[in-house]
Order: sequence, then C-alpha cells, then structure tokens
Amino acid sequence: MKKELDTIKAHLKIEKEHECLPAYFIFHLEINDVEYKFYTDFTAIVVRSKFGTEIDYEGEEESIFEPFICDCGVSGCNGIYAPISSRFIEEENVVEWIVPKNMGYDFLDKEVYRFSMEEYEKMIVKTLYFMGNNDAAFMDKQEAILHAENGDGMTLMELLDHWAVDKELRKVFNHIYEIKEKYPMSYFK
Repeated sequence: MKKELDTIKAHLKIEKEHECLPAYFIFHLEINDVEYKFYTDFTAIVVRSKFGTEIDYEGEEESIFEPFICDCGVSGCNGIYAPISSRFIEEENVVEWIVPKNMGYDFLDKEVYRFSMEEYEKMIVKTLYFMGNNDAAFMDKQEAILHAENGDGMTLMELLDHWAVDKELRKVFNHIYEIKEKYPMSYFK
C-alpha cells in the first residue's frame, strides 16, 4: 500500500526591520497547507536534508538537521531540543522527515513526513531563484546583525562561494545546479 505524500512549499520574504540593519531573508515552510511561522534555516534544508544527493556524511544513511530555529540561529531558544532525521528513499523518489517526540515539535501534526522529490526540488529551486534575484540580502537576521556589528556577515552569494570549497558541499551545489536545469526560472512564472 502506497502512503499518501505530504506537501511542502516555501514562503520567503525580505525583511528590513531597522534602519541600522541591512535587508535579510525570512523563510517559512508550509507543510500540508499549514504555514509554520517559525524562523526556518533554509541552508539546513538544502545542505543536510538529503534531498536526493548521494553525499556521505560520516557514513550515515540518514541525515539530521534543524529546519526550525530562533531568529538568533539557535533552535533551543525556540524550545526545540533535537534535530529532525531525514533520508532519501530512492526507490520511491521520496524525502522522508522523522520528527523526534517530545522535543519541541508540538506545532507539527505528524511524526513522519514524506515529500515527493519533485515537489521538494521545486521548493528549493524556487527559493533559490528568489534569493538569487535579491542576493544583496543576508541569509537571516543573525547574519544581518553580525554584518551591522562587525562587517563580517556574508550575503547569499558570498556564503555559497565560501561553502563551495568543501568537497561534500560541492556535490550538494552540483546537485542544485542539475535541478535548476530541470526547473528553469520560466517554469515558475
């Protein structure tokens, strides 16, 4: 019996909260038509959620990541105390998230989410197009604050260039480039 798949969408906007802070992205997820207005770490979703890449993170079949965080960048500040496990099930073309019990995810209505790879990839690519069109904004509020205080925060493009030197992350970005070819920007208009 085939399990019904969950839906996932991204909500992304640019926030210009204070005159002293540069613009930054706010990213929320919508799962099964419910928008979760928790700060969401988009980079964790792209890099650690195993969305179809054959990347070996320390020999793990599953990956752990923290998609929901506080605006300071720490999930524990938001009452979330354990990461979500994620794996790509190749024979079903599905990304599966396993949510730990009693660890602060009471706002989610299930312990296991299964997303079609196609929908997951579209969510990621659509978000990347939005961010690329607005690449002067910082990834999140914390990076905007660091930049305002120290001048050492990185814009999206600087961050990607910085990350791309790692061999495993290069595989992630190569996979992103492949799915961007499948879904060009014109696909979303």
